[in-house]
Amino acid sequence: MKSKFDRGREARVNPEYKRLDNLRQKALKNEDQLEANKILKKMQKIRARLPNDPGFRRMYYVRYADDWIIAIRGTRTETIEILKSIREYLKKSLKLDLSLEKTLVTKPRSESALFLGTQIKISQHIYYHRGKNGQRLRAVSQLIMTAPLDRIYKKLESAGF
Repeated sequence: MKSKFDRGREARVNPEYKRLDNLRQKALKNEDQLEANKILKKMQKIRARLPNDPGFRRMYYVRYADDWIIAIRGTRTETIEILKSIREYLKKSLKLDLSLEKTLVTKPRSESALFLGTQIKISQHIYYHRGKNGQRLRAVSQLIMTAPLDRIYKKLESAGF
């Protein structure tokens, strides 16, 4: 299923980002460092690649015993279709049912997914670091894995702690 779903080598460059980069290169060529820095600040506020490029899709999955999680870079419609085909396969081939309360389609930037007792989410935080040539690079989409404290507190309370 993954080999059929994955498409493209990388997402296309955002045209707005490319336009700003051309303006920045022109400013640097004219030795206008102030203008180049202003343009760079604008560039750092937008994505370099198109987030919903139809020519680039990816599917990632992890399975541990009877728990599994699938991460999709694609549309919600494609995600729901994949879920339906998995549900049908499990029902017909393995005679298994998916748990309706555990099976979720979430948007990882706004909701966390619970997998193996860990909440998994994508950070909204943007941080900057230096590249190998000293350039300032923007890092986004950091994966955050946290403990579900409310569940832990409830288990401790029920155990008498």
